[in-house]
Amino acid sequence: MPIQNFLDHFENICNSFEITEKQKIIFLTKLVSGPIATFIKSNPIPRSFPEFKLNLVREFGTQINPAEIHFQLAKTEKTSKETHIKYFYRMQDIASRINLEEEAEKFYIIKGLKEDRAIEMQLKSSIDI
Repeated sequence: MPIQNFLDHFENICNSFEITEKQKIIFLTKLVSGPIATFIKSNPIPRSFPEFKLNLVREFGTQINPAEIHFQLAKTEKTSKETHIKYFYRMQDIASRINLEEEAEKFYIIKGLKEDRAIEMQLKSSIDI
């Protein structure tokens, strides 16, 4: 999971429990391990959570090539052992790495269904995913 998505998810959970900015910094510091924990320990404690978040994204955020994501979506197909829901969420996870229009995401999902015409027709007629 990209660091930005992780931090956004973490922040949304904290906000739902009305956790303060300082508590967010403390919780995140205790939650992470590996290179991120080392980075946090080797830098001064930031004054605010947005500053903390920005520092982490600058250090660990990666530039994603949209063409690679499109290629990955184009070659991904539903496996015979995979449920439609698992396939759908797997495709959404791949697509979430870039700002992909919903119509394009629907196109790739339908393309990867192969021979499942009933589901394909339902998706084509749906307004949104």
